[in-house]
Amino acid sequence: ANIENMPPDVVAANEAVMKHPNDPQARLQLALALWDAKELGASLQELTQAIELAEPNDKDFFLKAAQEYKAREAWVPAAGLYMRLAAMPKAEELPTNFEADLHETVYRASEKQNLPLLVPFERIDAYDPALGHIARGRYALYNGKLSDARLNLAGARNINLNMYEAFLLEAEIEMKQEKSKAARPILLSLSSDPNAPGWIRFMADTFLKTME
Repeated sequence: ANIENMPPDVVAANEAVMKHPNDPQARLQLALALWDAKELGASLQELTQAIELAEPNDKDFFLKAAQEYKAREAWVPAAGLYMRLAAMPKAEELPTNFEADLHETVYRASEKQNLPLLVPFERIDAYDPALGHIARGRYALYNGKLSDARLNLAGARNINLNMYEAFLLEAEIEMKQEKSKAARPILLSLSSDPNAPGWIRFMADTFLKTME
């Protein structure tokens, strides 16, 4: 992209990178500015540079990057960054909302066609086999075959019968088949469950509104 024609934030961030090309923080700021400018491919390239320059176990850097991409609803890069954090030593020292954020970004990213290129399913399997099935199932729902979506939903339930993501995926499968009568009670139950993660309740409520 021609930097001179970019928004001021991109120009400023690029100047910082030119001055400090080996600074992962400068690279991250440029990556985020590029995302905000809708230069998504360039953003991911710059993020890759930032990751390569950062210390592999720099939790603060990766957490900031993950949170910034999540805030932009950039689900695939956010999911990749959260998965990196999960694999770090002493991952239990991460913030209390870390696990919920990881599950949300993986779930939301799983409908995107480019997910396996940036976040291999095997990496999700290694973190949580049930979540791996959910990701594969939702990916199949939007990019593959409905039968594979159902098969992976069953696989997740064989591991964790009461997984909230499994109920949400079941509702999405029913919606995909235009079976709103089957999806509605599942979504109503999720949206009103005080023990469900906030993002699950929000997504369930959003799906319900599409049925009105």
